[in-house]
Amino acid sequence: MTRCHRIRSQIRSLFGNFYVDADIPFLSGLNYRLNFGNNYRWNREYSSNAFANSAAGSASKINSSWYDWTLDHILTYRKTLATVHSLDVTLVYGRRESNFEQAVAAGSNFNNLRLSYNDLNLSGIQVIQSSAWDESYL
Repeated sequence: MTRCHRIRSQIRSLFGNFYVDADIPFLSGLNYRLNFGNNYRWNREYSSNAFANSAAGSASKINSSWYDWTLDHILTYRKTLATVHSLDVTLVYGRRESNFEQAVAAGSNFNNLRLSYNDLNLSGIQVIQSSAWDESYL
């Protein structure tokens, strides 16, 4: 009887934040700033009979990814009036988007789990699932 006890997970992430900040030369006190941030993550998870409860075992592969980004436009005007009063006005417009995607392939009731998650078509019961979503905000 062969029992596999493998669980392997790889989670990776790539992210960055960038901005541009500029004073507008033709109007004293006017400033524009652009912010951009993003995050891309992806996960690869492989497992086979993690608890070794039976000879038939189970195996699975899960691939998923997330992507999030944010973009902000910020316009600021600052003005001092008569050396005692000040005016400070800020306008902001932003957008954010997130999306997720996942695919799952799983099997159970193997005669032999030696190939673990690398040959799921040898399983007696096969399950394929997928999901995804996308959302956006202003």
